[in-house]
Amino acid sequence: NTVVLLSRVPDQPELLPVLSETFRLLRVRILRGWLEATDGAVMDAFEVCDARTGETLTPEDAKRLEKALVQALRAPAARAVLFEVDDQLPRLDAFFGLPAGGSRPPSLPAARGALLGSPFRVFEARDLGRVLVFRGELDLEQSEEDGTRLASTASEALDCCRQRLQKVSAPGAVGRWECFLIDGASGQNMLVLLPIEDLEEVLAPPFDQIVVFFFCLGAAALIAQASAPTNFGSGPTVGALILSIFGAGE
Repeated sequence: NTVVLLSRVPDQPELLPVLSETFRLLRVRILRGWLEATDGAVMDAFEVCDARTGETLTPEDAKRLEKALVQALRAPAARAVLFEVDDQLPRLDAFFGLPAGGSRPPSLPAARGALLGSPFRVFEARDLGRVLVFRGELDLEQSEEDGTRLASTASEALDCCRQRLQKVSAPGAVGRWECFLIDGASGQNMLVLLPIEDLEEVLAPPFDQIVVFFFCLGAAALIAQASAPTNFGSGPTVGALILSIFGAGE
């Protein structure tokens, strides 16, 4: 049968009913459970099967279960962060650690170490799987050893933090993450590290811009042709076509 391993977290008791409901909704039956310790990490282990047939889960069902469990485990922390962000950033699946096979940010200890001595003083750090969130405050009085001030504005502080985090990113991951400085709903500043590819996917226009341009250009040409002068009167000038082309380009 399929074995599910879940790392224990501080709010594990509150999550157990959610996990049980997730298994039920996906029609997965728990056969037995136990605690397993590996390299100092304690995990909950569950042996599961298909509730309808009693057979081992198919690879597709196993992936669906993994995705649902990841989202259930990340949901409390992700909801707290999204409440703080308050729609200042898109609601990405990356906040819930999805997709499970997506790119990963720098490790939380490495990223937190990189921010030591930066203009952003970290009070709390969260690893949401594919998003790193730091809660703290700006310290624009922070200076280098020679007394040079690191940043005098929030924009300069953000650039400084971005450069520090890039130094601890994997060689192939440099430039694939973007930092945002957010004013949290609680009044504290938040530094959020997001994957660029997820942002581009959400912010991309629903239609290809080239296709839209030629569609508008064709529509402008048809309108200009329909408005051409006839034997019974004079139509609009060529300026209408030119303005339509500029409108299509815009």
